[in-house]
Amino acid sequence: MRQTANEQGKIGGDTMNEQNLKPFGTWDAEEHRKVSAMGGKASGIARRRKAAIRYLCNRAAMLNALDDEMKRLEYNERKRVQRAANRAKKMGKGQSDI
Repeated sequence: MRQTANEQGKIGGDTMNEQNLKPFGTWDAEEHRKVSAMGGKASGIARRRKAAIRYLCNRAAMLNALDDEMKRLEYNERKRVQRAANRAKKMGKGQSDI
């Protein structure tokens, strides 16, 4: 059976419940400093994770927009070639009727 990160002791420690919740005013300074440092480190990790996700989402959206733009340009080029061919065909028919 797989253990969660919390069970492996990698994250924080105990889950919150009434027995382990206590106001910071009742903690000694060293314990408060230690817990605050752990929270700051976890906050930094979460902030970097969110930034990476935001970067990847923006990158994917940009690539999708570029793909759509390429499809639009290819379509426009095909239509331009078709119009030119149609004009040439009409001009060729018009001259052969003379």
